[in-house]
Amino acid sequence: MSFTLFLTSSRPPEPTWLLRLKLYKLQKRCISNLPGNVRLLKRFALQTPTGERTDGYVAIDYTSQAIIASFSSVASGDKLFYTHFNAEFFTNRQAQFEGSEGLVNRFLYDSWYKLWYILGMEQTLKNLVGIYKNYEIWFIGHSLGGAKAEMAVLSMLFKRLVSQKKVRLLTFGSTRVGDMSFVNLIETLVPYRFRIVHGRDMVPRYPRIFDGEWTPPHHHRYEVWYPNGMRPGAKYFVCLGAEDPQCSSRLSPWEIRAADNDGRVILRRQRFLQ
Repeated sequence: MSFTLFLTSSRPPEPTWLLRLKLYKLQKRCISNLPGNVRLLKRFALQTPTGERTDGYVAIDYTSQAIIASFSSVASGDKLFYTHFNAEFFTNRQAQFEGSEGLVNRFLYDSWYKLWYILGMEQTLKNLVGIYKNYEIWFIGHSLGGAKAEMAVLSMLFKRLVSQKKVRLLTFGSTRVGDMSFVNLIETLVPYRFRIVHGRDMVPRYPRIFDGEWTPPHHHRYEVWYPNGMRPGAKYFVCLGAEDPQCSSRLSPWEIRAADNDGRVILRRQRFLQ
């Protein structure tokens, strides 16, 4: 079973390099396995007071002519649920995003803001956009890093640092990030966008829509769901609804699990849609 999806962008998602997103002790191995046509230019590392480590990477893919902004969030051992899923995250306390009508989870926003502005990830990308004027910019994120990728792409579009037709947004096991106003901004300004969800991953189910006293969070379209692993040739579904019951939202709360967000996500050279 599959769905035919028509985007406002000119072509379907066709990433041209092997992307491996590893967590915990596998990060160095991931970086060392980059294809020869991809050059890692800079890493940004942020240690939060709660123990979360947020990493941002900027790279160049010379073959695909793309600037790559990648985000990951790492917490190890028993700290995972105390840092990534602390009380502020669960209650979905919100912050206004970049002067827009959109509201985003404050826990996610504060971490992104420090990485983006204080550590200078935005400035690095601005410099590269000025040098590689014809390159696309790919925003990629895993887990909580997916939320940061969403905020990063909107921030650059708000400031007209890059055109809509040159950006791609791909997230893997991302949390919900903002309210419907934020989602509408993503869907209006980012025509090329996909959320990849692996199996019974619990992370995309948080913050829960009915949690907290604030405006409920929502996902944007389009979800690509791999229900039974992500090996080459694995079956997947592309759903047109933001919280589509035909995709991972069909799973009940007792069916989801943290193990499916472990970072062993492989995106190979393939079309999501044939």
